[in-house]
Amino acid sequence: MLRVSDLDRTNTSVFLFGQAYDAHMQLDRGAIIMLLAPKLMDAKEGYETRALSIRNEDQLRRIGTSTELTFCPAKKRASGEACGSAVSKRRGGDCQYHLKQA
Repeated sequence: MLRVSDLDRTNTSVFLFGQAYDAHMQLDRGAIIMLLAPKLMDAKEGYETRALSIRNEDQLRRIGTSTELTFCPAKKRASGEACGSAVSKRRGGDCQYHLKQA
C-alpha cells in the first residue's frame, strides 16, 4: 500500500496488486506519481476517504520528485508519536487536522 497526498488537504491509500506491486512497491518517499484508471474501492466503515487500487504496472507512472514534502510533527494524543501526515513546506508544518486543533 502507498500513502499518497496532494500536499494540501487530501490523503488516501493506493493498494498495489500483482504486477503493480512488483514494479512499484519500493517507490521513494516524495515521488510524484500519476495514476491511470485506478479502481475506486468502497470506503471502510467509519472512514470518509475511499482508497484506490491498481493491478498493472502501467497504471502508475513516476513523473518527478517533490521538493516541498515534509511531515506533520504534531504529536498524536494516544501514542505520543509524531503525526507524520504529508504536508507542503510552503503551507507550514502541521496537517489540516492539527491546524484545526490549535
